[in-house]
Amino acid sequence: MSWPVVSAAFTAHAAGALPDQPETVEVLGIDEIRRGRPKWVLDEATGTWQTTVDRWHVGFCDLSGGQGLLGQVEGRTAQVVIDWLHGRAEQWRDAVRYVAIDMCTIFKSAVRQVLPHAQLVVDHFHLVQGRSSTCSSRPAVLDELIPQAWHHVEQYANNPIEADHSQLKQRLRPMRGLRTDKTAQVIVAGHAFMQNLRRGHYELAVDAPPATRVAAAFTELAQAI
Repeated sequence: MSWPVVSAAFTAHAAGALPDQPETVEVLGIDEIRRGRPKWVLDEATGTWQTTVDRWHVGFCDLSGGQGLLGQVEGRTAQVVIDWLHGRAEQWRDAVRYVAIDMCTIFKSAVRQVLPHAQLVVDHFHLVQGRSSTCSSRPAVLDELIPQAWHHVEQYANNPIEADHSQLKQRLRPMRGLRTDKTAQVIVAGHAFMQNLRRGHYELAVDAPPATRVAAAFTELAQAI
């Protein structure tokens, strides 16, 4: 039996067994998951590449109750999050008090637009991961709040920092003439912006292929300016 046949049968069964709308949720979790490889098709009218299959999906979870996964949609843009939230009843949206996300501006803007009353919460994993990748020592406040999240592996302590900064070092080696902190801050900020842009952390050229994302993003910025 082929996978499409099994998938269609499972989808039909789930559609009949699951309710049209999930029960109300007090704490909503939103996160992305990578699903295979993306596919594009060339739009001959505009000369641009359009995404037909997105490699990213966004999942919505009940973090305070027992419903688990509430839904999953294709794409990783603010609009797909907005559309899913608007698909829930107004009473359901009003019941959401907290929304847990990673440090992604896409999710933040969507939640601020549809659930302005809800409080945004950054989950522990991404908070510790982001702090650990930029600092060589852990602040005392994290030790007090979430001591169980820290893994003491001293022999590999410097590896994440070196790996994260390796590309930055390659760019800075030819520019050892940096003399002021201000100049260094500009270079570091620019490098971080380009890295985040390529990884799709901004609402810029999110539908463009990775190979052309930077060019498409600067085109959008130029039009906005």
